[in-house]
Amino acid sequence: MDEKTVIHNSYKLAVIMRDILNTTILDEQGELIPHIHSVITANKKKFTTIQEG
Repeated sequence: MDEKTVIHNSYKLAVIMRDILNTTILDEQGELIPHIHSVITANKKKFTTIQEG
C-alpha cells in the first residue's frame, strides 16, 4: 500500500470511529437500544471493507 492509500484508509477509519462514539447505545431507562446489534454488525462490515481495501 502506498502512503496516500494508508492515509485515506486511516481517515475512513477515523470517521467510522467518530460515528461509533456518537452513537447512542442506551435508551432513557439505561437499557441497550434494541437495534444495537445491527449497528455493531454494520460497523464490523465497514472495518472489514477498509481492511480488505
